[in-house]
Formats: sequence, C-alpha cells, structure tokens
Amino acid sequence: MTDNDEIWGYLETLFGTIPDDYRSELMESFEERSFTEGECVVTEGAASSSLFMVTSGELQVYLSAPEGTVELTRLGPGQVFGEVSLLDPGPASASVKGVVAGTLLAISNARLLELYETNPKRIAPIMRHLATHLATNLRRSSQGTLELRDGAWKLEDRPKRGGGLLDWLTGLIFGEGGQDDAH
Repeated sequence: MTDNDEIWGYLETLFGTIPDDYRSELMESFEERSFTEGECVVTEGAASSSLFMVTSGELQVYLSAPEGTVELTRLGPGQVFGEVSLLDPGPASASVKGVVAGTLLAISNARLLELYETNPKRIAPIMRHLATHLATNLRRSSQGTLELRDGAWKLEDRPKRGGGLLDWLTGLIFGEGGQDDAH
C-alpha cells in the first residue's frame, strides 16, 4: 500500500467513503505539519479550530492537574484528535505533545465551512460520518472515570448505561432507533 493509499484509508475511517472525483479537492484542504519530540501541538485551554490526523510518529494526549499531568492516551498513525474543535472552535480540552517526531494532516474549521458553502451535498455525508465518529468517542470516554490511586491517575470503567440523551439525539439526528443495543 502506498502512502497515499494509507492516508485515504485513514480519511475514509474518519469521513466515510469519499467519491474518487472529490478526493483531490478534499486532500488539498489538509495542511501537512511536522512535529518534534516534546513539541506541544495543542495546548489545553488555548484556542483550537482544527482536526489533526497522525500520519507518522507518536503523540501523548494529557491533562494538567495539581499533581502533575494525567496521560489520557497515546496516538499513532491513522488516529485523530481535535474533532470537537473542527466542528465547534474553542479552547482545547487537553494538551497534545510529540513523543516520537512525526507528521500530521490538519484541516481547519474555516476550510471545512468553505467546502460546505461550495458544495453542501458533497460535504454533508462527510459531516454525518464525522458526527457519528465523535459520538462514538464521546460514549467511549464517558464510560470511565479518572481516579487518583497510589499516586497515579487511572481510568476506571463504569457500567454501561443505555437509552441516554446522547442516544436519543443520535437517533433524532440520524434516524436511528436512539437506543443502545442492550435494550
């Protein structure tokens, strides 16, 4: 698989199937950025309006806490962050810094809006897939709680609950049943 094929695989995981005749326009909307080990790509609380996709290297996502930093996760090729900032620019909810130098693809909220204004029918399925991706991540992150134990922060699973507001909204927006599979 070539680098372009890998990138398209990553993009389609995030945005859904992208018609061949729209690929080049969408790809031109992304900006390639490099990062170094220790470089802060996004700072918690700072203005953020872009989605980033890791194409090489490794990044650490973390929160600042009185006891130090709380690592939430590490990201590698094909993984994304900044989905909320892409759809609703504002303060970043976490910091992201390089662990192993690499590259990112970034698309800004302003560019996404330009694409929408140019051709809303083309971008609507992409937005829907992105919203579903974001809802899935929100559900996954809300299934645990951070607890300080033995001097380290641990993410503990919470029991799965179904039929919540997010399920109802997802069903309302996307025409699904709005219920978890458990019901």
